[in-house]
Amino acid sequence: MEDASQSAIKIWMLFEVQASDENVAKNALIKHISMLSREEGVKVEEKHIEEKVEEIEASENLKQKGVLKLYSSFGEVTATLKDLETAVRIITNYAPSSLEVLAPEKYSIKLRDMQEMLVNLSDFVHKLLSQGIGGIVIRT
Repeated sequence: MEDASQSAIKIWMLFEVQASDENVAKNALIKHISMLSREEGVKVEEKHIEEKVEEIEASENLKQKGVLKLYSSFGEVTATLKDLETAVRIITNYAPSSLEVLAPEKYSIKLRDMQEMLVNLSDFVHKLLSQGIGGIVIRT
């Protein structure tokens, strides 16, 4: 890729976690954001983890399994990512609920770099689908 200052991407991400236990919800979110902070090519500039853990009603699917309520919390991270490939890796591995690219206004990428990034993304999706998972599961 181009030099680091030209290929860096500043991004805001929102993470939400839901769990059947209040402490699990809070601790999973803290661990998730902490792991993100230690990723290669990621410079966290700001982070906020909501202190309040909210009790919410479980989905009908979960209610059928005996889970009547969930606990939800969220955290926000603003980070500068080394390049587009790092951004795709972070988004696929950390699954923010929402995100906004803050900078740069324009972005240029070499065809070879785009090819490698898209092959990695495709590989990730194939692995996910082969496991029969209908969504992203965060590590705890």
